[in-house]
Amino acid sequence: MWPARAAAVVLALLGFLPLAAWLPGGLEIPNLDTQLRDWGTGTLLTLGVGALAWMLSRRHHWPRDVLTRGDVARDPASAAPVRAGHLTARLYLVALCAFLWYALVATIVFSRRPLLIDEVVQLWQAQRFAEG
Repeated sequence: MWPARAAAVVLALLGFLPLAAWLPGGLEIPNLDTQLRDWGTGTLLTLGVGALAWMLSRRHHWPRDVLTRGDVARDPASAAPVRAGHLTARLYLVALCAFLWYALVATIVFSRRPLLIDEVVQLWQAQRFAEG
C-alpha cells in the first residue's frame, strides 16, 4: 500500500515542476526564473499561514457539541458555557480574515490578473456584461 501512496506523492510533486523547460531543447518559457521565484514565495507564504493557522487552532478548544447541535455546550477546559453565537461570530471572522488575506495575495503577488482559464473566462464575461 505504501508504494502506491509514495508514487502518488512523487507524481503530484512532479506535476508542479516545469520539467519540459529544463530538458535540453525543450519548451522555452520567458522569465522562468522570475516565475519560479514568485511561485516559491507564494508557496512559502501559504505554508507559513497554514502552519500559523494550525498552531492557533491547536491552542483553542472547539467544542463538538456546539459544532453539531448549535445550542449551549460546556467547555471542559473552563467549565463555562459556550454559546453557539460566539462560535458563529468566530467562524465569520475567520472567513473574513481569509478573504482579506486572499485579496492581499491576489493584489501583491499576482497583480490582480487572472491566471487560470476559468478566471480569464470570468473576466471576459464580466467585461461583456458591463458593456451591456
